[in-house]
Amino acid sequence: MKTPLEIVLVEREHCLDSRLLAKQLGYDHKVVLQSIRRHKARLEAKSALLQNEAALKHEGYHGATRQTYYMLTERQCLILAGSLKKGDGALEWQDTLIDAFLQARNRVRELETQQQPATPPAPVAQINSLWQERLERFNRETCIPAGYWCIFGMVAGFCWTDEFRGVYLIDEALPDGSIGLRWCQHLRERGFDMRQVKKYPHRYPDKRGIQQANIYPNDWLGAFWTWFHGQYLKYDYPEYLRTHTRALQSPAQRQLPPGSSQE
Repeated sequence: MKTPLEIVLVEREHCLDSRLLAKQLGYDHKVVLQSIRRHKARLEAKSALLQNEAALKHEGYHGATRQTYYMLTERQCLILAGSLKKGDGALEWQDTLIDAFLQARNRVRELETQQQPATPPAPVAQINSLWQERLERFNRETCIPAGYWCIFGMVAGFCWTDEFRGVYLIDEALPDGSIGLRWCQHLRERGFDMRQVKKYPHRYPDKRGIQQANIYPNDWLGAFWTWFHGQYLKYDYPEYLRTHTRALQSPAQRQLPPGSSQE
């Protein structure tokens, strides 16, 4: 295996991008698409084929072409791998696919177990006064529709862990905004169906008033936490701290987190 297989939830089903499957099998994506067409009836015997399109930009060309790809279930992946690989290679790929899907299901179960009501944080741990006021208003007035979640709610439940504890940001800092922008960029790059993204009224305590913010389907939670821990906290968050940290809230601590600077 060259890289780990990224299994994501799509419409409550664990799926693998056909482009990634082709890359890992060592074939051009066109070969996998041909196999999908050839075995279409068998692939759709238990579940529908989830077809998607992604825009492809070409250097020196002002337009964009469309690329068709599929989000494949575990059964569909096993059928395709078996049609393209024979002998020991097919058996090895079956084991690899089964393990990857099993690990993805285990991650979701672990996340569901961890999503318990958080203990209210002590006031000394607040990120900044604006954040604290937003959080109080969010808890008091906001109702996210069933089946969806928002960046602010997820980060508010996470921000009392070691990565956020003791960090005091400048008053106008909106860390959930930074996370949301990069998360949406990741979704588009990965070919997620952005039509599933909805809006909810997020209330600010200042002159911004009510702003429409994104909410995402619960099926995307596993992909979010994988990206948040694997990409954002490792690479984007240190840079955000460097430009937005003002001071530490606790007077006993005077050292800024790694990669940040006091303004």
